[in-house]
Amino acid sequence: MDLQSALQPGGKPAHYMGYLVLQSDDDKRFVSDRFNIEPQHPDAGWKAFTDEEADALAYRLGNMSLMQAGTTNHMGNNPYLAKRPVLEQSGFTITHQLAVDHAEWTPNRIAAHQNWMASQATAI
Repeated sequence: MDLQSALQPGGKPAHYMGYLVLQSDDDKRFVSDRFNIEPQHPDAGWKAFTDEEADALAYRLGNMSLMQAGTTNHMGNNPYLAKRPVLEQSGFTITHQLAVDHAEWTPNRIAAHQNWMASQATAI
């Protein structure tokens, strides 16, 4: 998939968030991976999502965050409650705050997080 097709209806532009080099508050450099909070292929631990919602929301920017490279490999399809403590420990403020602000991860929480991200982007 190229960038042009990712921006078309049905494309997955969030895939282009990955592998960024960012400066953290404590002056350490992190190479990051984009991370789907609700997994691309959720299992039984994601009961808040219908199959249709899971498909529609997996690649929404509101369902994405950044994590230090290599820290997400073990989380896979784990339920949000299992992922939340790891997200809270993130060196990325946006990811840490997501976990602090959201006790559960549902379709409504994805929409709220995406709206918050949009408001932050337009405030710059």
